[in-house]
Amino acid sequence: MELNFVFKTGWAGQASDFEPLKQSLKALLPDARFFDWHTDVGNPVIQAQTWIGIGHSLGFADLVSANHSWQGLVSLQGFTHFRSAAVDSCAGTPSRLLRLMQKRFSQTPEKVVVEFLETAGFAQDRCKCNALTASGQQALSDGLQRLYDLNVALPQDVKVLAIASQDDAIVPANLTQYCFSGKPDVELYWLANGSRHALHQHQAQACAALLVKWLGR
Repeated sequence: MELNFVFKTGWAGQASDFEPLKQSLKALLPDARFFDWHTDVGNPVIQAQTWIGIGHSLGFADLVSANHSWQGLVSLQGFTHFRSAAVDSCAGTPSRLLRLMQKRFSQTPEKVVVEFLETAGFAQDRCKCNALTASGQQALSDGLQRLYDLNVALPQDVKVLAIASQDDAIVPANLTQYCFSGKPDVELYWLANGSRHALHQHQAQACAALLVKWLGR
């Protein structure tokens, strides 16, 4: 079966963040095709294709929420809710912290983006933010509100591979456990610490190997 992967970034992510993972996957799956959610999904040439969605962080929830019949879904440090009060659980970020981030973002958006990327553990050359356009700032603001409101259910009868790290600075381990552990059709794997919230940047080969094993290739 032809493999078509579509990638969706998380908050403040860039399509280029997936490049290390794409290169690792190409070495293992040379015939696979890769698409970016932002630029390729509306292309009629691929609309009829069967996709495996790979989402980092909030990007995973965006793929779950999309009106699409997935062949499979891969969560890279993703979640189905983010704010602890969104469900009856202490797993997640307190509401007050998200509201504080929203307030700070409205005042100094570029500074908040840089702080987030640094906390997430992205490479130093990614931990910068040029002046945001009005549309870019609005999109990020909308993303913060989506994090506040988010509460989605995993799709039925769709196999999910969830890859996480215990030292994730953004998505704590108890949130990952709540969202994925023991759920039907979900395989949860923990990679070694050291990448914080950027496994697809720092452990691309390990992520690719897990994905290929999950596909049975």
